[in-house]
Amino acid sequence: MKAVLKVWIVVILIIFIGYELKEKVVSRTKKIKVKEAIPGEWFEEKKFSTASKKRYAGENLSKMLRKDSAYMSCCFKSSASIELFTDAHSNHCVKRVIPDQKRLNKELHCKKLNDLFKSVKFKKAIRYLKMPQVLDGVKEQGFNLSVNEKKSLVVSEVPEKNTGSNHVNYSKCPLLFGGIHCHLKSYYAMFSATDLFMLDKFYSGHNFIRNKGNRDPSLPVHLLVSTIGVYAISADNLQTLEKLREIYSNNGKRKNFRQSLEKKYKKIENKSFPVRNYQNAFLEFLHENELEISLYKANNDLTSWHKLVLKVASGSNVIAKSTYLKQSCDCL
Repeated sequence: MKAVLKVWIVVILIIFIGYELKEKVVSRTKKIKVKEAIPGEWFEEKKFSTASKKRYAGENLSKMLRKDSAYMSCCFKSSASIELFTDAHSNHCVKRVIPDQKRLNKELHCKKLNDLFKSVKFKKAIRYLKMPQVLDGVKEQGFNLSVNEKKSLVVSEVPEKNTGSNHVNYSKCPLLFGGIHCHLKSYYAMFSATDLFMLDKFYSGHNFIRNKGNRDPSLPVHLLVSTIGVYAISADNLQTLEKLREIYSNNGKRKNFRQSLEKKYKKIENKSFPVRNYQNAFLEFLHENELEISLYKANNDLTSWHKLVLKVASGSNVIAKSTYLKQSCDCL
C-alpha cells in the first residue's frame, strides 16, 4: 500500500513539474515572440539572458544595430515598424511599435479630402471654378473652407474685392482651415509660392479649441483648380510649416523661394505634356527645398483622390527619370 502511494506521489510531482515547466516555456515564448500591436503602444518584456537575446536577435532581427552607453536598438524585419530597446543596465527589454509616419499622413490627408467630397457645396464650388468663363476671366476666384459650431463644413465664396489677377485673399476666421481657388489660363497651372505659404497661415489662424487645444499641422488644406486639374496640398508635419514661416518672414529668402519656383515653371511653359511637367516641377521643388508637403489630384468626376509622389532613386537623393507615382486614396 505504501509503495503504491509513493508511486502516485512521484507521478503527481512529475505531472506538476512538467506543467510548471510548460507554463514557463509558453510564457517565455509569448514574451519573446513578435506581437501585433497598435501603433505607438509600448510593451515591457520580462528579463531574459544574454544568450537568449542573441538567439532572439539572430532569428528575428535584422543586422541593423545601434549601440550607445545605455541602449541597444534593433529593427525587426517586419511589415510593421518595430524597435526592441534593451536597457544594458537592468537587462529589461521594451518593444515599441513605431507608426509609419508617411502612411499615417497619407491616411489622415485621404480621410480629410474624402470627407470634403461628401459635401455637395464643396463639389459645386469646384465645378464652378472649373468653368471656362471663370478660368478665362480677369480675376481669380475662391472659396473659404471652415467649420461651424456643429463641426460641419462651411463653404463660403471669397468676395470679389478680395481677389485679383493672381491672388485670392481668404477671409480671416478662427474656424477657417483651408481654401479653394483657381489660377487663370494666363497664369501658372500649379501651386505658387504664395499658395504654399497659405498652409501656415491657415494653421496659425485656426482656433484648435475644438481639438482640445492640440494643434494639428495636417489639418490645413489648400486646393487649386486650373486648366490641368484639381489639386490639393497639405503639410505632413509642424517642421514644414515652421520652415515656410521662416522663409516667409525673411524678405530675401521669400523672394528667392518665389523666383526659384517660377523659374521651374517658366522652363516648362508652352511645352508638350503640361500635366506631367507641372506636377514634376512642383514635386521636384518640394523635394529640393526639403518640404514635406503631400500633393493630391482629384479624378474628373470628383469622387476620389490620388497622391502624387516623386520617384527618388533608391539610396540616394537623385530624382529618377520615371518622375512620379500615383497612389490611390481609396484606402479608407
